[in-house]
This record gives sequence, structure tokens and C-alpha cells, in this order.
Amino acid sequence: MADDAVFIAIESDGPRWTVKADTLTAGSGHSVDDTVNDAARAAVTRLIHRHEVGADAYPGPV
Repeated sequence: MADDAVFIAIESDGPRWTVKADTLTAGSGHSVDDTVNDAARAAVTRLIHRHEVGADAYPGPV
């Protein structure tokens, strides 16, 4: 938070992985462009089709 950076966490739960990004740590002026959201969604969709992540993977902001 002191560096106004986005916090990224990668977690393993057995054979599955979770990637989380917290933009609140980047400060109030930080925003995520639609291009970034589209790229993340496309990457998760590819992982689902390759059965590398579960079909319940959620590729969007919460």
C-alpha cells in the first residue's frame, strides 16, 4: 500500500490455482482498463477449455 501498487495473490488448493488482484491497495485514483478485464476473461476461458481450471472459475471483478 505504501507504494500504491496492485496486490496480486496466487494460491494453490490441491490441483487448482486461484489468482486474486486487489486494486484497492493501489489507491483511489487507480482503475483497471476494460482491455485488462477482457484479457483476464479470455485467459480464464482458455484455461477452462483446456481443463486447467474448474468450469466454475470466475474471470471477472468481484
